[in-house]
Amino acid sequence: MDPQINFPFNIRYSINFKLLVVGALIFICLVPTFFVGFLLSERENRQKEVIGEIADRWGLSQVVAGPVLFLPYRTVVVDGQGVRSEKTGVLNVLPNTLTYDAVVDPEIRSRGIFDAIVYKSLIKGSGTFTVPDLSYLAVLPNEIQWDKAYVAIGITDTRGITEQVNLQWNGSPVHFEPGSKNNLVGDNGIHAFVPLKAGGEFAEFAFAFNVQGSEELAFAPLGSETKVHVRSGWNSPSFIGAYLPAEHAVANGFSADWSVSSFGRSYPQQWLDREVERQTLMDSTFGVSLIQSVDFYTMISRTIKYAIMFIAITFMAFFLFEILSKLKIHPFQYLLVGFALALFFLLLLSLSERFGFLAAYAISTIAIIGLITSYSAKVLRAHKKALTVAALLFLLYSYLYVIVQLEDLALLYGSILLFMLLALTMYLTRNIDWYRIETGEQN
Repeated sequence: MDPQINFPFNIRYSINFKLLVVGALIFICLVPTFFVGFLLSERENRQKEVIGEIADRWGLSQVVAGPVLFLPYRTVVVDGQGVRSEKTGVLNVLPNTLTYDAVVDPEIRSRGIFDAIVYKSLIKGSGTFTVPDLSYLAVLPNEIQWDKAYVAIGITDTRGITEQVNLQWNGSPVHFEPGSKNNLVGDNGIHAFVPLKAGGEFAEFAFAFNVQGSEELAFAPLGSETKVHVRSGWNSPSFIGAYLPAEHAVANGFSADWSVSSFGRSYPQQWLDREVERQTLMDSTFGVSLIQSVDFYTMISRTIKYAIMFIAITFMAFFLFEILSKLKIHPFQYLLVGFALALFFLLLLSLSERFGFLAAYAISTIAIIGLITSYSAKVLRAHKKALTVAALLFLLYSYLYVIVQLEDLALLYGSILLFMLLALTMYLTRNIDWYRIETGEQN
């Protein structure tokens, strides 16, 4: 198509008017990128649905809270009228020391084009309980039902427990039973009745269990001194919750160690009945999330943010060619080039779901640069100018690929790119007498 279109009436644009037209076309060409953004959001929501479905069948994110020792009691209370009544309740006792050692073995489970991160974990726990101090509690030793004492461990999704769990209590094995029995540690979990005698010394406990979960594994710091060690072959962990690890290392997997004192919590080591709510315990949990550092949906979202820059810079290059070479480029031709640039993002999204981000980015870049270059050769009436446009687009797409790979430095590198392009434009147009050019067009 010849860019010199002859209309039945004569229109000669001023530079200022042409700039307004080009500016309006930039925003028109941005409209398709908004639709790509909506489509990207829909695909991300679908991915979350699939991840939720896989997690629901494999095992949810797991929070381990416990063990907690529960001591039922029965006491007699007298009201102001002198009426005696029996009151029952439970004394909640947290461990004096608590240690967890967890090995997390991650897996990728797929459904269609979507992936979910799940894991299997061997969790070993140990510690000690000490005799509760009843001196400041409204319960006497002889009011505690020692023969009904039990310990409970809250586990978010007990469907992930794959084997029988046993408790070593003072060196003797005790079977855990299903159910937390006390929702202080959660609605789901396991419990075991333990042999206790009034005045006896509480000794050591230990247990181990295999559990399946997805994405996150967290622990509640219920010990007066809580130590947690987690290690895994996953290379991109995110440490979550109320406490960061005291030490961690990420190399061919990761390892992390937490050490939490009871002085860093908002609840005591022992209390009666509901003096401490379950949510208070959950607010103190900490652990690790197995994340994908930058998935392709995140990277595509980042590329879309630079759409206006790509369209504006390409249009500016065409505008400068038009002014300096005294060409006439019709607004419709600007529009076609802008839609081609917007099509890049749709190609990138659709191809990424099939071939991965790198291959999709390379294919989309080659396709769009080839399309615009071949079209520019006719519009600009020179292969050299078309190759200049191709080189500009290649540099932009190459730099953009580097930016979207970054996490913390993406904004910095993007700002540097914009500064360099503005500086180059100012340098190339520094000697142009815009008033003379516009006057010449109007004569």
